[in-house]
Order: sequence, then C-alpha cells, then structure tokens
Amino acid sequence: MQVGKSFSVAVLALLAWSGREAPAQLSEMRDQAAVLAPARPLTQQEANRRKALALYGLGILRLKQDRLVEATHLLEDARQLDGAAAAIQKALVPLYLALGRRDDALESCQGALDLDPGDHETWSLYGRQLRGRGKTKEAQVAFRRALQCPGVAECLDLHLQLQYELGALHEESEQFDQALAAFAEVVKGLESAQAPASLDTLSQEEIKQQAASTLERMIKLCIQAKEYDRGLRLFAEAEPRYPILGRKLNFHLAKVHAAQGHPDRALVALDAFLRSQPPGADAYELRLNLLKELHREDEILPSLRTFSALDSKNVALRLLLARQAALAGRGQEAEALYRATAEESPTAEIYRGLFNIYRTDPSGRGTEKVLALVDDAITRSTTRKGKPADLDAGAAAKARAMLLALREDVGLAGALLPLAQEALQHGRALDGQTEYFLAILAYRARRLPEAEFFFRRCVEHNDDPQREAAVYGGLLEVLWLERKYDAVVDLCRQGLRQAKVGNQLLFYERLPRALVLLGKTDEALSEADKAVAVAPEENQLMFRLLRLWVLGKAGRTQQAVADALAMLNEYHLAGQVRNIHLRLYELYSDAGDLARAEEQLQQMLKADSSDALVNNNLGYLWAEQGKNLEEAERLIRKAIELTREQSRGAASAEQEESGENAAYLDSLGWVLFRRGQVQEARRWLERAAALPGGADDPTVWDHLGELYVKLEEPARARTAWQKALLLYAGEKRRKDDDNHAKEVESKLKRLGAEKQHP
Repeated sequence: MQVGKSFSVAVLALLAWSGREAPAQLSEMRDQAAVLAPARPLTQQEANRRKALALYGLGILRLKQDRLVEATHLLEDARQLDGAAAAIQKALVPLYLALGRRDDALESCQGALDLDPGDHETWSLYGRQLRGRGKTKEAQVAFRRALQCPGVAECLDLHLQLQYELGALHEESEQFDQALAAFAEVVKGLESAQAPASLDTLSQEEIKQQAASTLERMIKLCIQAKEYDRGLRLFAEAEPRYPILGRKLNFHLAKVHAAQGHPDRALVALDAFLRSQPPGADAYELRLNLLKELHREDEILPSLRTFSALDSKNVALRLLLARQAALAGRGQEAEALYRATAEESPTAEIYRGLFNIYRTDPSGRGTEKVLALVDDAITRSTTRKGKPADLDAGAAAKARAMLLALREDVGLAGALLPLAQEALQHGRALDGQTEYFLAILAYRARRLPEAEFFFRRCVEHNDDPQREAAVYGGLLEVLWLERKYDAVVDLCRQGLRQAKVGNQLLFYERLPRALVLLGKTDEALSEADKAVAVAPEENQLMFRLLRLWVLGKAGRTQQAVADALAMLNEYHLAGQVRNIHLRLYELYSDAGDLARAEEQLQQMLKADSSDALVNNNLGYLWAEQGKNLEEAERLIRKAIELTREQSRGAASAEQEESGENAAYLDSLGWVLFRRGQVQEARRWLERAAALPGGADDPTVWDHLGELYVKLEEPARARTAWQKALLLYAGEKRRKDDDNHAKEVESKLKRLGAEKQHP
C-alpha cells in the first residue's frame, strides 16, 4: 500500500470534515486535489481503497494519541475496505498485542506476510509470537524467513538479533549443531570490523562482553551435547581473545574434564576459577562432588569453612556449608549457621534447612521449636493498639520467610497444625496473627476441619479491624468447601449484625447462594434484593447479576431474562455487557433453551475472541449436543492455551497454580470422546480429575465413567460413577443436578446388570 501525498490529503480532509482547524496548506492541497481530479468515475474498488487510505491515516493519528481502541476500530474498518493492503494488517499487529488480542495479532501477522513476504520486521514479530505460544518449529521457520529477507544482512544489529533468537530456539529443542551454528554467526558479527559502527549504542567493551558471553553459551551447549572435545577447542580459541573471562571459562573447562572422567584435572581448573570468589554455590557443589569422586570426603567440611570465611557475604555458600554440616551429623553447627544467616538476610531457603534440622531433633520436640520460632517472629513483628510491638526491625522479614518455608513443606505443616490446635485447646496463647497464618496454612493444605478451627478463633478473637474481612472471608470459603451451608447462613447473619458496614457486601454475596442451595429460594431472593438496595454504584451490577441467578434457581427464568435484557440498555462497558450476556447464557442453559444459550456465547465471542471462558463454554455446549465437534475442539484448545498464557504472568485461583483449568481439560476430553478419539480423551479426562478443581467435580467423574465403559474397564467405570454420585449428593450446584444423579444411578444399574448377564 503506497502512503505519500495522498495520505496527507486524506488526513487534511478528515480534519476539515471533523471541524478541526487544518494547517495553512489546506486550501493549497484542495487546489491540488481539484487539479488531480479523476477523468472518469472511480470504480468501487478504487473508492474503497481511498476510504481505506483515509481511515488508515486517521487510525495512525489515533495511535499516536494513545487512543488504542479507537485506532484499532479504524484500522479494522480500513482492512474491510482494502484487504490487499499489507500496511494495514501490519499496523494492527502491535495494537492487538497491546489489547491482549493475541489470536488476532497472529492472524494479522499472517495476513501481512501473505501480502508482503519480504517484510523481515513482521517475520521477526511473527516468530516471537509463535515462540510465546510454544510453537518452536514454526518460530524457527519464521526467523529463518526473516533472515532470508532482502537487506537484513546489511543491517547488522537486526541480523545478530535474529540469529541469536534462532540459536535460542534450537537450544530449547536440543538441536545443538544448529544452535551452535547460529551462535557462531552472532560471534562472527560481533567480532567483525563493521560492529563498532553498526552497533553504535554499545561500547567496544560491551561488544566484547557480548561476544564472550555468547562463546560461553556455546561451550555450555557443547557440554550439554556431550561434545567435550568441541567444547575444549572453543575454550582454547576463546581464552586468548578474551583473557578477562579466562577464569570464568575455567568453570566450564572443569565441567568438561569432569564429564570426561578426569576429576583431578577438573579440580585444578575449578580451583583456578574459585580464586575469583564467584557468587552462588554451583562451583562449590561441583568441587564437593569432585572430592567425593577422588575419595577425599574428609576435606569437604574444612574446605567449605575456609571458602566461607574468605567470602563471608556469599549466603549460598554458607547454606551449602550448613547442609553439609547437617549431613555430617553436626546439627548444632548447622543450626548455628542457619540462624546466624537468617539474622542477616532471612529467606525461605534458610528456614527450610533449619526446620529440617528440627524435624530430625532427637528429643522429638522439633515441631514445638518450629511453632515457638514462628509465633515469636510474628509476635515481634505485629503492631497492637497503635504501638510498635518490639524493636526487632527484621522480625517481619523473618516471619515472612518462615511462612513461605512452611507453606512449601506439606509434611511439616501437617505436623504443626494438630500441635498448634492441641496447644490452643489446652490454654496456651498464640499471637492472633499466628492463628490466622495457621488457618491459611490449613486451608492451602485442604485440611478443612483444622482450617475451620483456626478461622473460627480468628473471627472470635479478632482485634484488628483491617483483618476483619479476611478472617470472615476465609471462614466462609472453608465452610463452603465443607458444604456446611447452614453454617454459612449463620455466619453471614452474624457478620451482618456485627461486622463493619464496609464488609457487609461480603455476607450479602454468600448468603443468597447458600439459601438457594438449602432450597430457601424466597428467602434467598429477599436477601438478594437487600444486597441490591445497599450496594454502592460500583457493586450494583454484581449484585443485580446475583439476583438474576437467584431468580433462575427459583424457577422464575422468564422474569430473570427480561430483567437481564433490560440491563443491556443500562450498561455499555465491554466488561459489563459481557457479564450480562454470560448470565443470560446460564439462565437459558439451565432452562434447557440451548439455542438461545448458544446465541449469547456467539455474541460474546464476536466481541472478544480471546475470552477463554466463552471459548470453552461454546465448545462444550456443542460437544454435549454432538454437533460442530471439530470446531468445538478448536475452541476448547484455544481456551486451554489462553489460560496457560495468562498463568505465565500470574496464576489465579481459577487456573490453579499449574496454569491448568480442570473444567477446560474435562471439556477437551469430552469432545475428543465424542469424536471417537478415546485414548486421547482418557489422557485429558484423567488429568482433569487429578487437579484440585476436577477432583470434586461430579461431571468429570461422570465423563470418566462413560470413557471407562467404552474402554471395557467396568471396575473403573463403577468407581468413577460412584464418586460422581457422592459429589452430586454433597452439593446441588445446578438446577438439573438431581437429574444428572439419577442418570448416573441408572448407568450403575445397567453396569451391574451387564456384569450379571454378560
């Protein structure tokens, strides 16, 4: 797409059309436009291209003004008019990425490259997106295509960047020869005569450092590929050129000698490296292993003490010494090292080591020591009644480090919780913040009775107004997981009477839901109405949607739908509209009106094709009906990939810490089952059942039962359906759960009958 003087004419015309002041050249440009008026009427294609050009210009202006959404819409309109303009497709890519529309960004890259396959910038951007999605082979192709584009070789900085990224991709795929070849091109470019002029943002010293760093990476690759002679040759070539890195490269030389079975040579090279007092403990651990291989174990502790004394600021080295002291049965020395190190820079790693010593305490009182240590740190770091609790400024950091260590140590946490519970029941006092931490610890370990015990104490004895919402919310969550809905109702009513006004919405959000699950729909609707009445404006939509949910559960779907449709005229922000459509989908789905439920999902997907929940729900809805199965699988896989991408930034409770959503994995397993891909379906369904969100989902176990019958594994099918029945009985989460439970009972009966009459 050509953008020149006609672009300026278009922009000036748009300014005049919008009523804004245009530059002084406007009249001159109009005269030029009149002179250049076409001798014949424009064809529709030509007219569309002109309109597209104007929209493109305005879109770029909006982009420069940081009005990203408006710029995106303008450029999308331009693309509709002129789909053959590569510049429009290319301009949309960064906008889509900025707006989180990754699929659209990828499609625009593909569209731009179809139109202009010689665009190295777009190939590079395309490759990075593919790499971010884990599509390594496709990304490699994209980077190679970028390197083949005209002009790239003359642009040294871009050429080196592409070669480096290509080398990294080959390294990830363990394609060592290709990776080494790509990195060698990087070193060659950095050492070339053109480098200082072409890489003018870097000093000559920085260029040398990058070349040496790349050579070091190549030597590491040789070691990983077990090409030790090649690694030694690279080392021999690099050392004369980069003497300042000689000692650093000695570490890799030691690794090569060790891998070749020459621990004595490795030790000589390693000791040369250790004279530079490197950070961390990797090199010292290698030395420890070399001494073992040489049967010189008696030198380990003395040498580590010497190294630690020479480099007293190396915390990792001191921790290595503490671990080795503990392994050698010198518990007191190890404990002293851990505690002294914690005084200077407390970390979870330090306390993991210290707690491991206490765990093996011969007196059997190690767990008590842990509890006392944690409670003391928390007590000394807590402020009460506006006054500092203690002068120990490092106590808060110690407490945080201890809590992280305990959170990761399931075994120790399991021993600590009953000990603390017993101590409290026998009148021992613990800091309130300690009890709150124990409640969180029990909740994370899914030890719900103990979590309830500690949270109830927190609610009863809480003297910190800032923690009120957290302790009430924690107890409500635990009671919900225990399916104690009567207790949820009681706690909500207590909270509405006693808690701060600002926290009352917490109880109004739970109370109607619990009442519905207890079959008290009229009472639930009354409480939902109260919530809408007291909720501030920013929370109004949330509670109005809750009221619609209660109406649906009460069988008043028609009223709920009418209210939801009316709300679409009140709320116009994208997120608000999405949530209303989502509630409409749920209402129609629960009422069995699958056509209208599908319509709501289609509208949401049109508004945002990157909505993981909507992709999954539409795919699952089709799978349930046995239609559009290929497209259903594509949508569900897209939902899984979107969730994984989001989890790389920050995991959420819905996604679990692994970045996997059990419901989405179940959906994929089910659609594969429907497509007859039974073994592949098994893999996904069993993965779903192994996740926290799937282990207590009756639908997952129902699907597994169907799968095992198909695989002629009746014992497993029976176990899966029995699990589903227990879960359906425990919580009626959907209106038709009773029907599902009856269906599962029928399946179990048929399975029993088939066993008796094969």
